[in-house]
Amino acid sequence: ASMKDREGRITIEGFADDVEPPSPQELASWERLGDSDSQVERVQGAPLVGDPDQPPLHRRWAQPSLDIHGLPGGFTGSGSKTVIPARATAKLSFRLVPGQHPDRVEVLLREHVRKHAMPGLRFEVRTIGRAVPVSLGSDHPGVDAMRRAFVEGFGTEPVLAREGFTIPVTHDFIETLGAHVLVTGFVPWDAAPHSPNEHLPLDFYRRGIATATAFMRNLAGIS
Repeated sequence: ASMKDREGRITIEGFADDVEPPSPQELASWERLGDSDSQVERVQGAPLVGDPDQPPLHRRWAQPSLDIHGLPGGFTGSGSKTVIPARATAKLSFRLVPGQHPDRVEVLLREHVRKHAMPGLRFEVRTIGRAVPVSLGSDHPGVDAMRRAFVEGFGTEPVLAREGFTIPVTHDFIETLGAHVLVTGFVPWDAAPHSPNEHLPLDFYRRGIATATAFMRNLAGIS
């Protein structure tokens, strides 16, 4: 409970110190979406939550997140017992943004748990996976090549969005091969990815093919 305030802001000391803000080009692009609050509410089917000082798209695309996925511990079977649990576990994850590094976040998390743990309790923080966040600058020629491809394939100017895909190898491509990575998709807002009713309209499928073809052609023209 000490890791967030009542409004959903992450309160781990120093956690947000290294967050890099969106570029002016990105902010201008997001403004074109208009009333994003109502769109997000419509797609997710629930009221908005989180830091009220940040618009929904900023929370999703430019701010790190902290989610608790499970809290096993104690007696949960049928009947009743008054035994005090001897062990409890919390499984959580962070979505990091450019500027942050998982090694530093792990240090900050350990310090926060140590500071707030009850006297006499022993704790262990175990990391089971990590990935360094990456972002391709909006002024990169590859971004312009993709932008022009979307105009050709979909007939409209695209928005420069960020997404938390969690693909660790992306940073390896950049660090080891020096290859910049641009990730995009061809699905509508309500495609419901990873859900039982995930879907892709045939029109988007065809337009996606045209966009990918145009992108390859545009890349060939970059010297």
